[in-house]
Amino acid sequence: MSTIAERFLFLRTLSGLTQHQFASSIHLSQGRLSDIEKGKNNPSIDTIISVLQNYSVPSDWLLLGIGSAPLVLAKECPQPSPDTPLPPSQASEEEVLVLNIFSTLAKKQQEHVLSYLRFLSSQYGNQLPGRNQ
Repeated sequence: MSTIAERFLFLRTLSGLTQHQFASSIHLSQGRLSDIEKGKNNPSIDTIISVLQNYSVPSDWLLLGIGSAPLVLAKECPQPSPDTPLPPSQASEEEVLVLNIFSTLAKKQQEHVLSYLRFLSSQYGNQLPGRNQ
């Protein structure tokens, strides 16, 4: 994906959201998002920050198209339903298990889990408890 427009569309599609839903989640109108996805306009810095915060994508990937998209976004398919396990990847069995469980949670529960993970990350950085080095 060579343009930020393509990456916005890719992220929205993989998130399984309509333009209206995705736009609402990053505080845009559906029309403004449509213009960004078509390459008619570039996103503002506030929009980029909102995407980075709400979708936890690497800034290098979103802005420049370099680096790796997060594991869930690296698959070129819609987000799985709770009944469909995630396909195998470079992730460990534990990571796949966590993603499968996470995908079954309601949106509010996912927000709580992410909040807790961000807290742990701020407390321990890359040295999370129980993580093998």
